[in-house]
Amino acid sequence: MSVSLDKELKNLTKSGKYYLGVKKTIKSILRGEAKMVIIADNMPLVYRSKIEKNAKLSNIPLYVFKGTSMELGSLLGKPFKVSSISIIDTGESRILDLAGTS
Repeated sequence: MSVSLDKELKNLTKSGKYYLGVKKTIKSILRGEAKMVIIADNMPLVYRSKIEKNAKLSNIPLYVFKGTSMELGSLLGKPFKVSSISIIDTGESRILDLAGTS
């Protein structure tokens, strides 16, 4: 059964805990809080490489959203760009099932 990113992000926003933005994402990775990280495909390379490196070193799954940061923000119901999401608590979502499908 495939997991829909749209549906799982909606479940995450209702029942889970997450951080938005590059700074909070990196902090949560370094603190060992992040269970998974999602980044937008158009994220600036300087931030993307920093997040990718830290996630890899911490063995945290990274999912690259095939769309813009504006589209990612829209999926989360936010009226602004979201280039990264750090998932702390999945709540009732099955978003971690996406980890191996990036």
